[in-house]
Amino acid sequence: MVPVMALIISREPEIFKNLKINGVVQSAAIQPQQISLYDKNDKLYVLSKKDFSIVFQSPTAWLIEFYASWCGHCIHYAQTYREIAIDTYGWSSVVRIGAVNCNSPENEQLCIEHQITGYPTLRVFPPDAIFNKSKTVDIPENDAKSVEKALIDNLETFEGKQKYWPPFTPVSSTELSEFYSRISPNIKLIVLILEQKDDYIGRQIMLDFSKYHDQLAIYRTTNVEKVWKIFQLSMEDIPSLYIVYRNSTIERLDKTLSLANKSIDKHNLFNYVLRSYIRAQSNLIQNYNDDELEEIILRKKMLNTNNTVTTRKQEIIVDKSNTEKVYMVDLECGLDYMLRREICKMKELKNGVYIDLVKWLTVLAKYFPGREPVMIYLTNLVDSVKSKPDNFTGSQFKQMASMKTKDAYLPTCVQQWHHCSGSKNQYRGYPCAVWLIFHTLTVRQVQFQEKRLIPFKQLNKSEIPLAIKNYVKHFFGCRECSDHFMKETVDVENIELNKYETIFYLWNIHNRVNQRLRGDLTEDPLHPKLQFPPIALCKQCHESDKDNDTLFNKDRTIEFLLKFYSKDNIDTSNLTIISHDQHQKKEDLSHRERFKKMIKKTGDDRINDVLDSFSKYNTRTMFFSRITTIKHFKLYCIFTCLALVIFLRYKFCKVKKKRYTL
Repeated sequence: MVPVMALIISREPEIFKNLKINGVVQSAAIQPQQISLYDKNDKLYVLSKKDFSIVFQSPTAWLIEFYASWCGHCIHYAQTYREIAIDTYGWSSVVRIGAVNCNSPENEQLCIEHQITGYPTLRVFPPDAIFNKSKTVDIPENDAKSVEKALIDNLETFEGKQKYWPPFTPVSSTELSEFYSRISPNIKLIVLILEQKDDYIGRQIMLDFSKYHDQLAIYRTTNVEKVWKIFQLSMEDIPSLYIVYRNSTIERLDKTLSLANKSIDKHNLFNYVLRSYIRAQSNLIQNYNDDELEEIILRKKMLNTNNTVTTRKQEIIVDKSNTEKVYMVDLECGLDYMLRREICKMKELKNGVYIDLVKWLTVLAKYFPGREPVMIYLTNLVDSVKSKPDNFTGSQFKQMASMKTKDAYLPTCVQQWHHCSGSKNQYRGYPCAVWLIFHTLTVRQVQFQEKRLIPFKQLNKSEIPLAIKNYVKHFFGCRECSDHFMKETVDVENIELNKYETIFYLWNIHNRVNQRLRGDLTEDPLHPKLQFPPIALCKQCHESDKDNDTLFNKDRTIEFLLKFYSKDNIDTSNLTIISHDQHQKKEDLSHRERFKKMIKKTGDDRINDVLDSFSKYNTRTMFFSRITTIKHFKLYCIFTCLALVIFLRYKFCKVKKKRYTL
């Protein structure tokens, strides 16, 4: 006997009829956003800020996964969540499954409103939920079966909310004898499941067939002594499935199959047996339909196949043009996401969290290899946070982090990664940028000491590693990633008193992480996780000629890291996101580029003429561009009128002077 998943097509409550997302009427799954981990084949609703309102005052409960598409654990967990959605697809008249990508800019505020501080977060919303009033429950992101059981436990607390809610409470022996006298005449079939008190099979079967609640009544009863006597059962008969007829007789449906298929999951077996019985009794249940069952079973098999771990075999190709330098656009975009998305999702910043935040911002202000406006911005941000009392919200921090002036700003980035760009949206990105920031900080500290900006005696070897560790502990959204990093840095305070040791310590951790994630689901197939630096970048760093070997020459590797992560090796050419007066600097740069092209075209004999024309053009452009930056229109008008008066006055005086000289 092949186990069959207990899944059915749900009857759509009125609220979900004609539900449109992106202008398309959806049935099983809402069309996903481009950066979602889920697609139209997954049996769940991909929700966003604009349509999340369907969760509130809904006739059904909801299980929502809040995740970030860059989060490694979320990428792993997507397979489990797909399995949950498939297993519970037949429960949709009672509970629906949805997902929200908190990494999507349009969902940022939604996730803040729901106080999502780590990914993934599974949250159950009751039926008729009201925003900020109804109690929601978070479920640990365990395996599919554990989540489904936890979901049932929560649904049981909502019992009685809707008339069609399954009767999860076990019936007594007295109630058994009065079944048909208490049940609506519309009920065509009564099913009874005998099981132990803590079993979930009965409740799972109730939910599987909840679509037909007006024709099919399913109850469960536990091993009460009186019940056992009525059915003449022993412990070996538990669990068992019965049909209860109107003449008070019963028929056990599963006995033959249970004896022949002891290894089969009882939930799947009972579901298959009950379906077979209903199909055999033609017209017993009106509009009975399970045509999509085969599709669901196939989808389940595909998931199981995809869950099989396979080692990726691929040629290792290192694009030196994209890896020989560190790109400022990656650093600034990572910093922007860190300060304006990660930290501000916290509900409160107080006590130890506040102290660690100040330390982290201080490290950034001291060692981040940024442009002058960014460094002034970081210094101002540290001062702003220090001036606040030791208790403020993430939203208040975002206001501070969003402050920009003419001379102090961090450009707002829309994930325009360069080196950290992945082949798909869920690859690389923010985690890649975070590692780059960490490495540049350790190198910058050492180079400050070498330039005598920090005396060696004052060099705090654990300052940066501790600040990094506590940042990841409190603020890094991927929960599992954070837990792993805590284990990797358990000895952070025991770093040797050597100015290069912090560089080597962090590099070593990063390579161990890459080794662990090699061939993992989170690995970008076009950017394999190699031991860094690869031979193509630093042949002398390796003790062998194998590219993914872990044997490195420590001194040569440190020498390479000092050069690679130094400020001199940071490429600023891809900074396409400009703020405030940087627009003018960009224009000036473009003028210089035009000038260079003009030089090439005109030849040396006309250089002076070109220089003169360029100088006049640039002066004119700078003048008018400065005028257009004046914010207030009235002031602009006054300035223009004043210039006009001066010009006319000059002309008048000139004419008058000529008249007198004649």
